[in-house]
Amino acid sequence: MTKTKLTKTNFLPISVLALSMLTGCGAKDGYEPLPEETRLNDYPIVLLHGGGGWGDKELFGFKYWGGFKGNLEKELEKYNHDTRTVLTGPFSSYWDRACEFYAFIKGTKVDYGQAHADKFGHTRFGTDYTGQGIYEEWGELDSKGEKRKVHIIAHSFGGPAARTVVQLLEHGSPEEQSAGQPNLSPLFAGDDSPETRDLVKSVVTISAPHDGLSYIMDVGAGLPTFLLAFFYATDNIIPIDWIYDLKMVQWGLHPENKETLADYYDRVEELVNHDDFALKDVSIYGAKELNSWVRTQPNVYHFSYATSASQPEGDEGFHVPEKHIFTTRNGPMGAASTHMGSLTINEGPIIIDETWWPNDGGVNVISQNGPKLINDGLIPDVIVNYDPDTMGPPEKGVWNYRGVLDHVDHFDVIGFDPVGERSDEFELFDFYLELADELKRLPE
Repeated sequence: MTKTKLTKTNFLPISVLALSMLTGCGAKDGYEPLPEETRLNDYPIVLLHGGGGWGDKELFGFKYWGGFKGNLEKELEKYNHDTRTVLTGPFSSYWDRACEFYAFIKGTKVDYGQAHADKFGHTRFGTDYTGQGIYEEWGELDSKGEKRKVHIIAHSFGGPAARTVVQLLEHGSPEEQSAGQPNLSPLFAGDDSPETRDLVKSVVTISAPHDGLSYIMDVGAGLPTFLLAFFYATDNIIPIDWIYDLKMVQWGLHPENKETLADYYDRVEELVNHDDFALKDVSIYGAKELNSWVRTQPNVYHFSYATSASQPEGDEGFHVPEKHIFTTRNGPMGAASTHMGSLTINEGPIIIDETWWPNDGGVNVISQNGPKLINDGLIPDVIVNYDPDTMGPPEKGVWNYRGVLDHVDHFDVIGFDPVGERSDEFELFDFYLELADELKRLPE
């Protein structure tokens, strides 16, 4: 594959990221907390990042959840919402991320399953989080004899990964169960494991590519330019172990001392077209495959939010990115947004037409309300346009679609709006605090 050549001067300087740690703000006066005595549950909220995400110790402490606005986890904690942040491989497949999610919370060694490992050619085990779990009591009984559950809020690629977590928790993996492996992970035991059943109260997906990305029709597209930018912007400047780790130990890839990001990327590049890699899963065909076995669960609330930051232009009505920091036409997401805004494919099993043009700079809007593409003969998940102001309580086992956040791009929704251009239209902390309150009001 031909490598895209990028220069340091084209991308956001590291100094801007460092400066962001001096900024940030809390909830605005418009937010009115839900009285704690009216909460119907108090399960922890677990934040699951999207593709390219990172942990608190990476990027000099710049937060994925909160960005230039501050620390979302701490803001939720300020209002007594127990919140934990999960870290998974930023470009790992949805299966691998689900396994990493489980281990990171429970404090175990990541177990990808022997059948899966044999099929795709990596090790069965990954990073060992023994004794380091962020909620090791997850699934145990509380003082009332009830299971300890979680609410999952997932951004971008984290949405389908969260769905995969729930599917495996509820039904396990027949392939892993029949692989004859010793010490089968509880994550794969499914119906035979009460230990993992009914552990998730709700799943909330934000800007998630449930039906994939139109500009990655299949494997072979390579890492999108706005992701490649990160590696090459810091080439020969900062050792990788100071700033960013792709977390691909299952492939035998570990950052080496004094290795630059570009050198590390060279060793990772050969995995880009692999079937057990993020780009396969986020393609439209990969999404269709996932949607055919990862389904809504009757005991779980499912919510979806879409974001949109493009507008039609010209006689053809092609969509172009709105002019603000991350989706500017000359910025790192501009090329992807413009391409999505005009891509048309009239032949093949999946047609891409003008309904796919609106986008948020990272994901097509049509892909964000829930999974619709599915193999022939199967019935897709039900998607309901849900308005809590005019409808009763949400339903379990269906997608309660909360609509589009207009003029909010793929990264605004996690706080990447350094100059505050969205401050009058989208209050980051208010949005998540109100969402947290809604989750705590969910009935059994």
